[in-house]
Amino acid sequence: MVHITLLLAAAFFVTVSAATVKHRGCLINPKYQTLVALLDLRTGENCKDVNLHGVQQLAVVLSTVNQINTEFHNDNVTIKLQVFDTCSTIEGTRLATLKSLVASQQTCLETPFLLGSVGPERFVSTIKPITKVFKAAHVIPYSDFQSQGNDDAVFPVSSYPVQHHTQAVKSLLKEMGLQNIAIIYEQHEISKRKFDDITSELKNDFCFTSSIAIQDSTPFSVSKHVNVGTSDSILVIVENPSVLESVGEAILKESDDLPSTVIFSIAKVGSIIWPRKPNQNVVILQMTSALNVDDLATNMDSSLLHEWIHQRVTDCAGGNSSLNARCTSVYTMDVASSQQDWSLLPLHYGILLYASAVRITRAACTSEGACNLNSKWLSTLAQASLFVKPENSYTLSQRISFGMAMSSRFLISSVQKNGDYVQVGEIEGGLMKLRT
Repeated sequence: MVHITLLLAAAFFVTVSAATVKHRGCLINPKYQTLVALLDLRTGENCKDVNLHGVQQLAVVLSTVNQINTEFHNDNVTIKLQVFDTCSTIEGTRLATLKSLVASQQTCLETPFLLGSVGPERFVSTIKPITKVFKAAHVIPYSDFQSQGNDDAVFPVSSYPVQHHTQAVKSLLKEMGLQNIAIIYEQHEISKRKFDDITSELKNDFCFTSSIAIQDSTPFSVSKHVNVGTSDSILVIVENPSVLESVGEAILKESDDLPSTVIFSIAKVGSIIWPRKPNQNVVILQMTSALNVDDLATNMDSSLLHEWIHQRVTDCAGGNSSLNARCTSVYTMDVASSQQDWSLLPLHYGILLYASAVRITRAACTSEGACNLNSKWLSTLAQASLFVKPENSYTLSQRISFGMAMSSRFLISSVQKNGDYVQVGEIEGGLMKLRT
């Protein structure tokens, strides 16, 4: 985990007994403050496919809560974590939210104190009508671009770095000497924002010959939508690995009729790897966290991680047993932790901000455990801030708060003939560093 030293202002705390008591029909342990994690751990039909970014998020949530509980040991306060899988769907998110409210006893006459939930960044509009009834806080890694109006219960840690992505694309296109670009982008709110920003901000630098929005992983013909005669490259903008797989297979199949250079801009980690043809130049622009989480692999759920590796190896081999060895060497625990999802750091910061706010509000809890502080809690949480400083680092302490600006990093990789990735550089803060 990112080892962070919490630099919090001193506060007065009431010592509370940890004994469980009966309060208006609810069993309450006043020592525990419940935090709910709504995570996209799985996706696909019947919620069977494991999301690597969800496994990484779970590791960060568990590690951060453990860190906070260690810091709070002398305050006799423990955050009790409850994790629910959204299955990466609207309906799954709705069900997970309802289950979390029941599990945290928010349906009781007088409820135990609920800190709120973290994640997911998507489907906030689905969650709000449910949590609004209970005045429950919802912290998301970054804004989902939906208008939140005066909603004081949704707290984005940061905004999605669309402009950073645009500058990274600009740097890469210039470095590769490309000028006439056809764009394929996923029909996803963030991908659409990226597309709009690129075509608006870079219209004087490049010629965008054609564009098409694709939905989910529905098969389609690339050559029918790409102006091959005037394009020297294709830029593919996707958020989800499953969509990348569909587009990648289509481009591989139609490669003889398409521009030879293809750039895949990928947001979420856990991409499917496919081989390329000799005449293709395939480059991956992978968005990752600017600050890596230490020992991420050791904190990831081993059963979920091994299941993800097994699923990826199976997809990679495609039923061809002769490819099993190569695919197994490609998908390893090292690979699973080397590319870290951009959402990890804001998710980590969001939980730390919960901790900052709870140290202040904890003083108002009574020894009976009746912590009915919903209105004060939301306003206190909104103003939460703290300073963090990485251990064993000369970096100055950084103040974190909701709505803060955060940097991002983009890894540049070249896809080899056998489908392996070879990292050739990275872009951070607008600066490109190429490996020699």
